[in-house]
Amino acid sequence: MYRLDINWLKSNSNTTVVKGKPLPGFDNYYYSNCPNGALNVQSFKEVFYKNIYSGIDLKWYEKDGSLEYDYLVAAGADYKAIQLEIKGAEKISINENGEITFSTPLGNIVEQAPLVIQNGRTLKAKWVITNNALLNTSVLSFNIDGLDPKQSFVIDPLVRVWGT
Repeated sequence: MYRLDINWLKSNSNTTVVKGKPLPGFDNYYYSNCPNGALNVQSFKEVFYKNIYSGIDLKWYEKDGSLEYDYLVAAGADYKAIQLEIKGAEKISINENGEITFSTPLGNIVEQAPLVIQNGRTLKAKWVITNNALLNTSVLSFNIDGLDPKQSFVIDPLVRVWGT
């Protein structure tokens, strides 16, 4: 096992979590530190973190068997507030297709170039990496061309779970 830590920098610590439609069934988890287990854990079709940044909601959902997430950005909200601190990657890079790769000892995790939709139009968007060698962290953000700040839009990072 290997893990990457992602922290939403300067996010709203008082965000409201809103659950979507429950999925059928439940899960049970048993851990050595919890021998009686965490039982009857409900899963949901989608979960929203409302106002994770001012005017920006984070939506987690299942799509074709994979976990996805979108940022729902309200008109007038500053999408540049979204900053993801990444810890644990040996290297983070962007390839010629705009995909971001997190290199780990167990292989690579790849996220496709961000897809931004505003009023039915696809806008050109890309990942931005800022490295802090002293803290051994990288911060991810977005750059979007042709955006009308007076209208809402969606940033969809298009996750591809694993690569090698």
